[in-house]
Amino acid sequence: MAKPFFWDYFVNPVIQVVTILVVSVSLYCMSAYYLADVHVFDPLPDLKTVNSNDSRVKIKTGLFINNFLDFDLIKHDFQVLGTVWFEFAKNQVELETLEQSVFSKGKLAQHANLFGDAKPVVSEQNGMIYVQYPVRITFASNLNYKLFPFDSHRVYMTLNNMHLDADQFEFVADQNNFLVSPHAATYGWAHVGTHVQSGYVVKQVAGDKANSYPRVIYAVDFVRSSFKDVLLLLLPLLIAFFMGMFAFAYDHKIDRENILEVGVTTVGAMVGYRFVINSASPNVPYFMLIDWLFALFLILGFLAFLINVFNLFKAYRGLVILILHTILISSWYSFLYIWG
Repeated sequence: MAKPFFWDYFVNPVIQVVTILVVSVSLYCMSAYYLADVHVFDPLPDLKTVNSNDSRVKIKTGLFINNFLDFDLIKHDFQVLGTVWFEFAKNQVELETLEQSVFSKGKLAQHANLFGDAKPVVSEQNGMIYVQYPVRITFASNLNYKLFPFDSHRVYMTLNNMHLDADQFEFVADQNNFLVSPHAATYGWAHVGTHVQSGYVVKQVAGDKANSYPRVIYAVDFVRSSFKDVLLLLLPLLIAFFMGMFAFAYDHKIDRENILEVGVTTVGAMVGYRFVINSASPNVPYFMLIDWLFALFLILGFLAFLINVFNLFKAYRGLVILILHTILISSWYSFLYIWG
């Protein structure tokens, strides 16, 4: 005859510590594996593809980012120090016209670098003009924080020249024309790839009038290079949840007051920590992953509180502990690998 299984075995504090270690390692492995890959939801601006047309003047262009003077992915504010260059056939376009190029959502300090005013570097070879403009660009990028704090991002800049007609001029750029210095300061983040798209934009200026101009989109993919931010945001919630689990080890007949205190403290700590999460998170109107995880911990903590206070499922308290931990692991996996 098979011996009955005693679920109270999992209520033992020592076994709970082992369970907590297993759960913690599982959550860490899932999170670290997810953060190692790029998961981008950031939108790029509109761009129409240029059809093959040999009559257009081809202006080859590129960008080199030497450093990020400001790099804030929470407030999506950036400032880069770099070089914009153009290459074109002599007498096909005036330098003054090219200098009207601007970066969308950005402030471009033409011919300015850390050493003060600088003139463009112009050279000519085999009838081709090559000109370099040292620039300092302050710009914003549309970012999607759906996966915060497990987010990756694609930060972009768009080079436009509204003084050039897209029917007559074409910006030509490819992957080799966009470089980011490996020493660029992006603390806490690592750039793992670049993207370049060239084409044109049609701007409707009136009901029956529109103009078009060439555009180049330069984008850089970033992933978190450390687990610090994720750990600091989620570790307090994990600790509060695990503390609530230890209340199952109390004897309901003897330690009813302690059970009530632990439950109220756990739920209260989670609610109070919400203000910390708000201050460290991007200010967006939609739910982020951190919001769903907070709701998950709060619901699980409140369930543990109710079950303990009213002594529900007293013969299966160990099973309740396992179920709550299983819900945590499966929900964590679902948020990252299914919803995300």
